[in-house]
Amino acid sequence: MSQRAKSFGDEDPQFVRPDFDTIAKSIADIARQAIRLVERQARILDGTGQYAPKKGNTAFVAFVDQKKSSRFRCHFAGFSGALEGPARTTCLAQKLLSILLYGMTVPPNSIPPAYFDGPMLVEALDTGSLIDALADAFRVLPIAPHRLPFQLDDGKVILMPAWRNESWFGVKVSTVFPGNRAMGLATVAGSYVLVSARDGSTRAFMDGRMLTLLRTAGASALASRHLSRGDARVLAILGAGDLAPYLVQAHAFVRPIDTVLCWNRSPGPAERLAARLSDAGFQAHACATCREAVMGADIVSAATLSESPFIRGADLRPGTHLDLVGAFTPQMRECDAEAVSRARVFVDTREGARDEAGDLLCAQAEGRFRFDDIAADLHDLVAGIKPGRQAESDITLFKSVGTAIEDLAAATLAYRRIIGID
Repeated sequence: MSQRAKSFGDEDPQFVRPDFDTIAKSIADIARQAIRLVERQARILDGTGQYAPKKGNTAFVAFVDQKKSSRFRCHFAGFSGALEGPARTTCLAQKLLSILLYGMTVPPNSIPPAYFDGPMLVEALDTGSLIDALADAFRVLPIAPHRLPFQLDDGKVILMPAWRNESWFGVKVSTVFPGNRAMGLATVAGSYVLVSARDGSTRAFMDGRMLTLLRTAGASALASRHLSRGDARVLAILGAGDLAPYLVQAHAFVRPIDTVLCWNRSPGPAERLAARLSDAGFQAHACATCREAVMGADIVSAATLSESPFIRGADLRPGTHLDLVGAFTPQMRECDAEAVSRARVFVDTREGARDEAGDLLCAQAEGRFRFDDIAADLHDLVAGIKPGRQAESDITLFKSVGTAIEDLAAATLAYRRIIGID
């Protein structure tokens, strides 16, 4: 991993972390109250002061390790995990309050679910673990029906379910409102609901926007691991929106990226992104034209909501890897047909690409591409069914439209990391 690959979540101005010491003291007080309630319940249950499990009852035992104010451990209703740091502390507080409010004998599936906000997800989903979790998910392929889009007057709402019958069901409600940028608001938002496939209980709600940013960047890095040259050092980022810094972080994890070329249709956001990346240790600067960025890069990553192509195939150097992330409808497009025709084409899922990958659909309509020409999808790559890059001079193109497989993989990893159980 490049030493310059750093986490950007803590720098997001939308995230404000509460004072940790205050949280720690509050949870210590709550834990002591919970312990007293547990002890009283335990004596009622078996008369000895020790809890003895009885059918139909759920008990909670918690204790506070006060050697370090940042460390707490709890055990209840099958929950067992060491909780460290703000994310786990917040989760512990939620669970403690649930017990205090709802009593000691409620079934596990009656306890209110936890909520994981953006900072909690950033803390839980480190880049390496997330990429590995995505690889595992594409290897086994959870059930993921086609997404359900609904067009509103000013934006789009998308429902994305996925599940594994033996463990988890999850659904993301995602929204895309392009006009939000003019108002200083995020263009992509949403929520994720994680449900136990064993008992139907809702276990967690999550910030769908942050989950999407992290898993999308992770999927691009997973593809890059198989498709980009191992010596790739220069990354072009086309589009300076919310996803851009996470793409840089993810690509820099799998390749020795030290230089980032930033381009945006409006130069201001590209300049601010370059300054932010420079502060993080990269050699970064804003490019005046898209062509300048593309021709100078080993990896080109595009994350925009464009409906007209801005990447020209003629500008791609031999050996370039093209990562197309932004366009996710048949009307959206980031590259021209020549870029598609010059490249070996890979996709996240074939079904999603056929229905929604505007870059490929437009190239097909122009007679420059056939879907039978797709070299592999992510399942083929991670399972070793088909090869990725075969020659240093290959131009590779990864077209991602996003899939609920990625959401479920990221959400379950976050749950395991924060809560401590499967």
